Amino acid sequence: MRAVTYTLTFPDGKQLIAKGAAAYVDQKVGFEYSGAAQPTHRCPTRETLVYMEWYLAGLALNNGAAFDVQAEGDYDVRPL
Repeated sequence: MRAVTYTLTFPDGKQLIAKGAAAYVDQKVGFEYSGAAQPTHRCPTRETLVYMEWYLAGLALNNGAAFDVQAEGDYDVRPL
């Protein structure tokens, strides 16, 4: 199982934190959001970890925010 925490730190110091965990690379999972910052528009609530990293990296870039990714574990191998 791969667990990831994405943290955006905006120029005003506020943070937006998104956490999710998935067994497989293509698995869509729910995300838990926290932090003082509110996204400028609606963030996905259910998506793959790969998509969320791409999406949040773009959100950070467009809003002048720092972007940090903390990952633990690895994806499981699907049985044949």
